[in-house]
Amino acid sequence: MNMIQNAKDQVLDLTVAAYGKAAAQGLLPEDVAVTPSVEIPKDTANGDYTTTFCLAAAKALKKNPRQVAQILMDHMDLAGSYFTSVEMAGPGFLNFRLGDKWFRDTVACVEREGADYLGVGAVFPTGTKADANAVSYDTLREICAAVSIPVIAIGGITKDNVARLSGSGIVGVAVVSAIFAQPDIPAATRALKAAVRTALDL
Repeated sequence: MNMIQNAKDQVLDLTVAAYGKAAAQGLLPEDVAVTPSVEIPKDTANGDYTTTFCLAAAKALKKNPRQVAQILMDHMDLAGSYFTSVEMAGPGFLNFRLGDKWFRDTVACVEREGADYLGVGAVFPTGTKADANAVSYDTLREICAAVSIPVIAIGGITKDNVARLSGSGIVGVAVVSAIFAQPDIPAATRALKAAVRTALDL
């Protein structure tokens, strides 16, 4: 199962459904083919998925792209979908943000496909991968509860913040800077190991 494609398909379905509702109310013409193009933005500040439909269809609809985007947003129902929000950006992009449901379904799918463990992050801001999406403590805990395989947290973890992951259900952590960016690597390793053991009650 391709969960990335599933999310893309949902963006398309949500956009088409919103258009249908708006057309039924006479706000948009019914005789225009709705075939949204769905992409993954290069910058996560622009959401997890985006569609340029409003820009591409503006001429046929004889409306400003932002006006089309606003109409679609007003008629879009995200309940039960993978997305928690849809926002208008720039000249008329619709940017969608994934919610916990997608993460839960994805990790369950990964486990069914035979994964031995999961790496989940970034649980804290990290300079190693600055464009990584943040994973909240609640999402991390829900992921741990959704699978039976071990979950390893990654992203910005240090000896000073690892205690904040206590009770999440993770069984370990993966780090880079917390060890290799330190002046005394052996000492940093020992300190981190002690902090992890305390935080995870190992």
